[in-house]
Amino acid sequence: MELRKVVYVHSTDLLQQSESNPRINNRSSIVFSLIQAYGLLEHVQVVPPLVKTSEKELTSFHSVDYIHYIQSLEYNEDEEQEEYGIGYECPKFTGLYSYICSIAGASLAGAKTLVTGEADIAVNWYGGWHHGSKDS
Repeated sequence: MELRKVVYVHSTDLLQQSESNPRINNRSSIVFSLIQAYGLLEHVQVVPPLVKTSEKELTSFHSVDYIHYIQSLEYNEDEEQEEYGIGYECPKFTGLYSYICSIAGASLAGAKTLVTGEADIAVNWYGGWHHGSKDS
């Protein structure tokens, strides 16, 4: 049986950035500590995330209105917007847009390894903490 090539998208900066989400306090650090403790890093190739995702890349998946709304959260104190998935479970916080760009960049780095054949499986444990989905 041939072993599958697995990449794990990780960097210290990405770990620190992911800790800025108030709903997942320390979860990223705990997950990374468990990965280290179980020796899983010996079985994967660690790849760095891409530079933060651009607005253009984000709007290939999400609507321009949604991205502009997320960007506007840095500058206003609007009520929570369930229409855009911003609420209790997915709160707005200082640096949210930068956070999203970093996490999306990490996911794109993993996707790139799949497309190029560098990996059969790509893991970005820093992503998936929100309810974002492709706009229809």
